[in-house]
Amino acid sequence: MLDLNVLLCGVLTASSLLTVFIVIYSFRQKASYAKTFAFARLASTFYSFGYGMELISHGFQTMIFWSYFQYIGLPFIPALWIILAIQYTGKDAVLKFPASWLGILFIPCLTVIFRYTNQYHHFFYANEVYVGDSLFPLLYLEKGPWYVVHFLFM
Repeated sequence: MLDLNVLLCGVLTASSLLTVFIVIYSFRQKASYAKTFAFARLASTFYSFGYGMELISHGFQTMIFWSYFQYIGLPFIPALWIILAIQYTGKDAVLKFPASWLGILFIPCLTVIFRYTNQYHHFFYANEVYVGDSLFPLLYLEKGPWYVVHFLFM
């Protein structure tokens, strides 16, 4: 019998693989917003692949590694969608100002910094616990104050 975590990992990995083809195709397109779309898909690929690997992992340190891996892309997905919407609607003159890029990417960049330095301040996740007595091993992440800010941005 196939374990549920193996099935979920397979779906997420297959999704990630298919998304890589979309990324490659999008980079070849000439539309002004195609590269932003490709980067948004690439960010979601990091997230879904990392989550799939986290689900199939059995050790706490391995799960933490894949959790970090997810945050290469996860915080940037909403920011890239905002930029994509601006470009798609033809309002990209706004993006000529560096302050607009700073405003859009400020919270995602801080999220990455807080996630990767979380063991020093517990500002993003207050607690990280390995739960091995559920249907399959899980990483329970108790949300910290910056997680709320990140969630509201999403």
